[in-house]
Amino acid sequence: MTPDPTTWSTSGSSWKATSGCTRILVMDDQPDVHRTLDHALGERYSYEFASCAEEAREKLLAAPFHLALCEIQMPGEFGLALVEEIIREYPATAIILITGLDDPEMAERAFGLGVSGYLVKPFLARQLLITMMNVLRQRDIVERQVEAQQETVECLARAIEMHDAQTGQHVKRMGSIAAFLGDQLGLDRDRVLLLRAAAPMHDVGKIATPEVILQKPGPLTPGERKQMERHTTVGHEILGDSDSDLLRMAAKIALTHHERWDGNGYPLGLRGEGIPLEGRIVAVVDVFDALLSDRCYWPAMSVEAVAATIREGGGTQFDPQIVDALLDHLDEALRLRAAHP
Repeated sequence: MTPDPTTWSTSGSSWKATSGCTRILVMDDQPDVHRTLDHALGERYSYEFASCAEEAREKLLAAPFHLALCEIQMPGEFGLALVEEIIREYPATAIILITGLDDPEMAERAFGLGVSGYLVKPFLARQLLITMMNVLRQRDIVERQVEAQQETVECLARAIEMHDAQTGQHVKRMGSIAAFLGDQLGLDRDRVLLLRAAAPMHDVGKIATPEVILQKPGPLTPGERKQMERHTTVGHEILGDSDSDLLRMAAKIALTHHERWDGNGYPLGLRGEGIPLEGRIVAVVDVFDALLSDRCYWPAMSVEAVAATIREGGGTQFDPQIVDALLDHLDEALRLRAAHP
């Protein structure tokens, strides 16, 4: 039995199965492996070979793949470094490692990165088929869960945008930059994917903030400031009562993204690592994006001025490690931001 035929609809690096042929990228230059694959896969799957890292990158850029079979002992850039790159850049592509050396420590590390299967050469065609079918079946389950979660995110984002158009545009940029920083900070793949989906909901509590306050061009009065600050606890109340890992993370972010590293933030006055890491990441991204944007109460600042402001806030307003991660990769953060002008 083979998986249901599939085609793909794309959105960034994510895509889902609808109908057509399962597409597989094979990164291996050994003729015996090619013969085994031809025997196992036949015409039931669409597969392409890549004999080097650069060719693999070109093929991944050209079209999405359901699955990548990666020989980690090929010369050049192959190995776990390339696997990490694929997991980061193409999270919807499942990976099966192929190796001629059974190394339990390497296998454990690979599964920790997010690899879905592991085959030791020489292997039989039926072993490959069974492994592939299990991986693709599990990936289909995960994709369905992600689709359901993404629908929730999009509905909440639309609700925010209807209430505050500026906030609506802002949240669209939050997920990709926050996920990028999470990856730079070493978060595992599943946590990065959750962060990507949860970060855009950080300001959902502003639904309860009067528009006259959100759009006020001048300084807020103490009473207005108190109402504005309530968006953190309101957001937590909206998102918090759920069994969903995504919504629990989003609730945590909504509550803590205005806490400060020095303890002078709100609403709880948390300090340092007592602030959840996701909240600390979103705190930096939130200010970074806001300062680069025209708002009714301030004009956009230059990139240089924003970088200086973020750097100055390291150790007081922001976690200094996250500040370093952003400023060390400022060009990439700006590129991600430009995708949602």
